[in-house]
Amino acid sequence: MVLPSDATYDVVRLLQCKAFDSIRPAAIVSVASADDVARTIAFARAHQQTFAVRSGGHSYGGWSTGDGLVIDTRAMAAVGTVSSNGAVTIGPGAQLIDVYTGLASQNATISAGSCATVGFGGMALGGGHGLTSRAFGLTIDAIRSVEIVTADGAVHHCDEATDSDLFWACRGGGGSFGVVTQFTVASHPVPREVTTFSMSYAWQKAGAALTIWMDLLGSLPTATAIIARLQSGPTMALGVAGLHLGSVSSATSLLAPLLGLADGHRITERSFTDALLLEAGCLQASVAACHSSATSPRGTLARQHPFAASSHYVNSPLTETAITTAINRIQDHDGSLLATIQFDLEAGAIADVAADATAFVHRGATCSAQYAASYSTGDGTTARSWIRATHEALAPFSNGESYQNYADVELADWPQAYYGSNLDRLKQIKRTYDPDNVFSFPQSIPLS
Repeated sequence: MVLPSDATYDVVRLLQCKAFDSIRPAAIVSVASADDVARTIAFARAHQQTFAVRSGGHSYGGWSTGDGLVIDTRAMAAVGTVSSNGAVTIGPGAQLIDVYTGLASQNATISAGSCATVGFGGMALGGGHGLTSRAFGLTIDAIRSVEIVTADGAVHHCDEATDSDLFWACRGGGGSFGVVTQFTVASHPVPREVTTFSMSYAWQKAGAALTIWMDLLGSLPTATAIIARLQSGPTMALGVAGLHLGSVSSATSLLAPLLGLADGHRITERSFTDALLLEAGCLQASVAACHSSATSPRGTLARQHPFAASSHYVNSPLTETAITTAINRIQDHDGSLLATIQFDLEAGAIADVAADATAFVHRGATCSAQYAASYSTGDGTTARSWIRATHEALAPFSNGESYQNYADVELADWPQAYYGSNLDRLKQIKRTYDPDNVFSFPQSIPLS
């Protein structure tokens, strides 16, 4: 337990984003087992103390900290030995860089996010989307069982046959039902051929390039992940990048329409690990350096500036009007720090799972749209205003859904946007396993 009087408190209490630096928990409890978690929950309830749960500290809303206790699972970071059937156990506090490299050393991988320092637990409970999701599915699609401590202190070992409702909710329903202390996940062999690619476009070509990008989406194989990113800042720009599980020649052929318009491009064969390090911004660094400088002695990654964010899912190809609207929103940004609109191709293996098979309902999307705006001074009013206006402007082209892991703290109808037709079942499971709403935060599953 780390208290405000301890020398390490002002490091241990920090989240990844600087926006929450003023929050001072009563104590941070580092847990190493399900029994530790159960005892901490019991203590908090007996003393009517609120608590938050942290796996990596990347919550967009800052909900992995608070004024009460913090149950910090970062000590439960083990990546197990891959079994003969490909199953592997992963602790909730494992950072993705350590998950990827720990599995790669065993010639295995899973589909997960791209941020090196995000905690596996929070990422996985909300869905888990990354560059291999079209090929392998979401992180939750590979979860075979979870160990979870519920509000009554009971330790459940959930899978499709045991506590199946709770297992269903843990795959996309977020951290509203308990503290997951271990995941068992099905891995895949490391792909033999991996190609990364990136293309850049002058701003005046952004509309034409995005139109080509959208036209390509229906023909790309599931082995190809592709992202288009509009950004403001010192200069406005469009970048297209991604990962192809195949050769340079096949990637070049698939991307030919986009390459013809690009002002610059790079298509490179890499090892799978190097491709993931590239996406994390760590290609030229050691694995040890690919950790936060705030919490790891050899880490070099800086903490995030404060930011505002939101998202949409889109079921049909973006129209010319939608593309023009997105470009205009970037042009309307004031240029301070960075604002982005990023489109990620979905479908593939993500869409092979029924919308009600897990709590993650967003299975029918063609692509997702993420909106983010950073700020370094003030209270973020300008950034949030830009996010709200951008979300409103692009809403008519979306299906009305948003990704729960990209929490938008000002989203009015977030329960429906995050969970859609799965919301009622999630509420029922919440009433069953947490009737006193012990696991409560601004966007936790409501009881009714």
